[in-house]
Amino acid sequence: MSGKRIVVVGAGPGGLCAAMLLAARGLEVTVLEQGQHVGGRSGSLELGPYKFDVGSTMLMMPFVLEEMFELAGRRLDRELPLKVIEPMYRLDFGAGRSLDMYADSAQMMNELRRFAAGSEAGLVGFLRGEKARLERLYPVLQRSYPSLASLLSPKVIAALPHIGLGVSLHDTMGRYFEDEALRLGFSFQAAYLGMSPWECPGGFGMVPYVEHAWGIHHAIGGTHRVCEAFERVARSFGAHVRTGARVERLLLEGERALGVELAGGERLDADDVIINADATTALQQLLDRDLSLRFDRKHLEQMDESCSTFMLYLGLDTVLPLRHHTFFFAEDYRGEMGRVFEDGTLGTDFSLYVCNPSVNDPTMAPLNHSALYVLALVPNTRAAIDWKVAASTMRDRVMRKLEQRTGCAIQPHVQVETSLTPEHWAKQYGVSHGAVFGPSHRIGQLLAFRLPNRLPSLENVYLTGGGTSPGSGLPTIFESARIAARLVCERHDVEFPASKPLPPPSTWSAELLAAEKVRERQA
Repeated sequence: MSGKRIVVVGAGPGGLCAAMLLAARGLEVTVLEQGQHVGGRSGSLELGPYKFDVGSTMLMMPFVLEEMFELAGRRLDRELPLKVIEPMYRLDFGAGRSLDMYADSAQMMNELRRFAAGSEAGLVGFLRGEKARLERLYPVLQRSYPSLASLLSPKVIAALPHIGLGVSLHDTMGRYFEDEALRLGFSFQAAYLGMSPWECPGGFGMVPYVEHAWGIHHAIGGTHRVCEAFERVARSFGAHVRTGARVERLLLEGERALGVELAGGERLDADDVIINADATTALQQLLDRDLSLRFDRKHLEQMDESCSTFMLYLGLDTVLPLRHHTFFFAEDYRGEMGRVFEDGTLGTDFSLYVCNPSVNDPTMAPLNHSALYVLALVPNTRAAIDWKVAASTMRDRVMRKLEQRTGCAIQPHVQVETSLTPEHWAKQYGVSHGAVFGPSHRIGQLLAFRLPNRLPSLENVYLTGGGTSPGSGLPTIFESARIAARLVCERHDVEFPASKPLPPPSTWSAELLAAEKVRERQA
């Protein structure tokens, strides 16, 4: 053991991953979680015999998760069984038009021939173009940005043409596909970041790309099992994980933290503190000073934030004939985005994401029952919406829309249900303005412009999670945990391995891979 004491505030995926990586290197780690269970927004929700993921339901880029466990001397396939979901999901555009999205490139080609003949060349262009983009950007996403000067590194400069300055994700997909439904089908993933495809920077074309390069996976038992696996491995190395432990403030002396103080007055000494709670909220509550001139309290209060979600969790006494993942698009998707991100209002024409894990995973509901997860994008709490009144109205609208779009009578099969509104996200989970995807991912809030992995005014306080660099989404949150753990290890002269390079796509056909190799040699 190194004898260095590390306190991690928050037991979300970033905090628990960092705890695992540091405990595996002999540091004395204590994780403090204010809730009664680990996971936070990536935790679990139980309603009788039905179990739900609270937030994240998809695992992408599984090699990142695999590498995290390898850094702790463990194997992903032994710690967390995963199942490939194929097709990845169904896109339902209404009026009887739907598209199954496959990770396997040969199957995706066949589906495109059925859906929009002649669009196959667009898929090849998309795969090649976004592969080149990710190869440039991936190393950029694996490092910290302590200052604006850190943007002047050769890797960042080489990646600049691929960031997509002044081009939206929807515009980027328009370069590959003429069919408007396909443009939407390859750009709606902006929603994973809590953004509109028409506002999301074009550089995020890498998000739909990673789906088509490595597929979408499901953790048996639910995505919350990832956090449970991190906790289990961290404990095996001696880490302590305390739930029901709310941190009230950081104990500071000059430019360093001495530890934390919990509700009730208990104090824990620490050589380093990693904050995994919602960054925007935590920094305003735990600190009584500005981080720096650039990240002062006014900046934190005025940061551009993502949208929120209305969640409906339904325990059904039947299994619906739906894919594992289905996206039902609004009739006017762009109009919906305008209401959510500009007008701050609710409407009746909205999209739904439905996760129906019981078709692939029997562990989340009793036999012949299902745990149905339903999500609608809504404005965050900066909008003038009284959710005490709107919650029941939105619930009824979602249920009607769900029955209408699935063609199934669902209400008679509901055994248990609950919902979450933006107010719940804000109050129960401590999420700033209920913006569940964190600070917006616009260009002015990325890399050195995003909250840094190490606080600029404190030498031993770090951030991990979606609110810091590289950003929101599980693979990038895992990367933020690795960055924080590496910074801690560097400070204490503890060896930490270099990151692995980006692996080749695993879902491309042999024909496509061979053609790509020829093209690369010629280039």
